[in-house]
Amino acid sequence: MRHQHDLYWKGVHQTKLYFETSNKISWQKTYNFTKEGNWTIRVSSYDKAGYNPGSLNSDIFKIIAMPDLLVSKIFIPDEDIIEGRIAEINATINNTGIASANNYEIRLYVANNSIQWTENQLKYTKIISINKGESKNITLSWYPALEGKWNIGIWAYVNSTQYDSDQSNNKKISASKLNVTEDEKNAPVINSVDITSPQEIGKNVEIVVKTTDPSGIKLVNISITTPDEIILRYNLTYIGNNKYQYVFTNTREIGKYNYSIAVIDNSFYLLKSYKNGTFELIADKTAPFITHYAAFPSVQLKDDDVKFNCITSDLIGIKSVFVTITYPDKSNVTEEMENLSYSEKYEFSRSFDRYGKYSYYITSEDVNGNSNITEKRYFWITENLDDTDNDGIPDWWETKYGLDPCNSSDANIDLDGDGYTNLEEYKNGTDPSKSLPVLERLINNIKENILYFIISIILFVLVAIISFYGIRRTR
Repeated sequence: MRHQHDLYWKGVHQTKLYFETSNKISWQKTYNFTKEGNWTIRVSSYDKAGYNPGSLNSDIFKIIAMPDLLVSKIFIPDEDIIEGRIAEINATINNTGIASANNYEIRLYVANNSIQWTENQLKYTKIISINKGESKNITLSWYPALEGKWNIGIWAYVNSTQYDSDQSNNKKISASKLNVTEDEKNAPVINSVDITSPQEIGKNVEIVVKTTDPSGIKLVNISITTPDEIILRYNLTYIGNNKYQYVFTNTREIGKYNYSIAVIDNSFYLLKSYKNGTFELIADKTAPFITHYAAFPSVQLKDDDVKFNCITSDLIGIKSVFVTITYPDKSNVTEEMENLSYSEKYEFSRSFDRYGKYSYYITSEDVNGNSNITEKRYFWITENLDDTDNDGIPDWWETKYGLDPCNSSDANIDLDGDGYTNLEEYKNGTDPSKSLPVLERLINNIKENILYFIISIILFVLVAIISFYGIRRTR
């Protein structure tokens, strides 16, 4: 007994069986199998008298469900493709079999003559899976597409470990051709190059290139040759409006720098344009930056430290930072501040043994001799932290009545013209902005000059007594 190769068709497996007897009589029978598995075929024969000598033969074979992949449609782009770009071909793949197709390879073939399904015509592959009875739309790409009119073929490929019940419909060639037109061959145009030159050393040099091309710009780069012949290469960044920028920061050497700018377009031919030139770095003339300076605390007790701090920076480097302090007697001293943290912060601390108002300013100098001097600021050394100017009047009282807590001279001013200074008004508990009534002033004078008042009374009494006895004697 023998049977032909297995075939699946619309869910029914049909197998033709061929039989031969010893006397060369043969016949065939077709069976339909609807389930997968191992099937056993056993053939028995009977003679005309109905005698059964036993089974002639038996065979075991396996029934396997198979997918059937069909390339049903190929969609060619309506618009022409420019050479060097991606050509995307869409296709519809159907599975008309009774099993799912897992990890099957879909191949794209391109040829300017007939499709021969050869390796040199194969341009792209994609792995897909399709359930039985389903269809799938896929996109296959050809890159870079070359100029010409091209036939397109798609093959649902079946390898040696896979099955397909009907491979006659696995291949399809498109009815129309893919048209790929020639790309433009004009080099990009460099419209302008703007460079900050001359520039001081330590400062950044901004390089801006404006360039255009119909195919677009793929890359803009620059080669810079330093005065000591070191070549540096950088890519520029797109910043909009057809402009590309690079900020050159390696600017610590005085001299002329040569540059060469290369622009590459986005065409298939990667056409280039060049622009050469020079820029110059000159000596540093910019003073250091001082972003913060202060004395802390601004009101301090005698013999306690006052800390001076300053944040200063320079494009080249800081050489020194000094604080100049002027005492209440107008003498002054200049001290160098220390860069303790190795950052941009400088500090100096000192205690003071004289009461009064002090001034200070900071001088920052860079390595090239450029300096920056701050405005004067002030701090106070006092006996009482609540009395900044040490004039005997607390700050809160001076603030309340519009006096200056940092001006000791206003303690001796008679603000309301009633004969009492502001200090006296504070001690008396009176309002320095309102004049006292006559009687209240008299009482305050008596309080303030009680000894003088008592002596005056005694003298007055003595004078009165002497005068009285003198009158009586004359009588």
